[in-house]
Amino acid sequence: MKTLSKYILQILTSIYCAVYMAGLISEFVPGETNLISIDCLLVILIFLVFLAATIFSWFNLKISGLLLQVWNIVIWLFSWFIWEEAGMVMVLAVPALVIGVLMNLKVYKSKAGTQPTNQIYWRFVLRLLIVNYAILYAITIMAGILRDPLNYSSFPFILFPVLAALFYSGFIVSWFNELVAGILLCLWYVVVVIGSVAYFDFSDSGPWFLFGLTILFQGLSYINNYRTYRSKT
Repeated sequence: MKTLSKYILQILTSIYCAVYMAGLISEFVPGETNLISIDCLLVILIFLVFLAATIFSWFNLKISGLLLQVWNIVIWLFSWFIWEEAGMVMVLAVPALVIGVLMNLKVYKSKAGTQPTNQIYWRFVLRLLIVNYAILYAITIMAGILRDPLNYSSFPFILFPVLAALFYSGFIVSWFNELVAGILLCLWYVVVVIGSVAYFDFSDSGPWFLFGLTILFQGLSYINNYRTYRSKT
């Protein structure tokens, strides 16, 4: 069963890579794209990182998992600061992040000296995910400040620093109190929903609903972990 789950991760990565490659070819074949431009060279270089992760997935899951996470971060940097029309590309990159985290979990399970509990496994995954989310969130904040500075002392834009404070408070607290972290992250999403529904300027300033779902799931997972394992700790 363990081998089967490993193969599933490898196959998913390979399929993702094949679709990724097909998308690149469809862009370059018509001949309208200048392959010598810096942007195109960066696109190819970023793809090579994913290709390397796919190759490593068949003989070194740890390196492959780390490469997929690095690739996801690079995609967000590229999309925010270079390719401004990226749109959904950042969201489409998130599944690769999850696959990378699960690869690292497989390695963690195989190298554990004693048999850890499911609680330990969940903590490992959630901590790795929230570290990645914290990096992506920091990139998003930096891009917002540099690309389109807003008056964060006025409403509704004051919600952005409030959200950042809620998220990073949850991030810090998650290392020693899952319940409080979960509540903070869920509250973060509540503020996102209220701001997005009530104010167009707010909802038009970022992929909050889509990105926010991952944070909401993270918060709910922390709360579920606390409820499930509190009697065992």
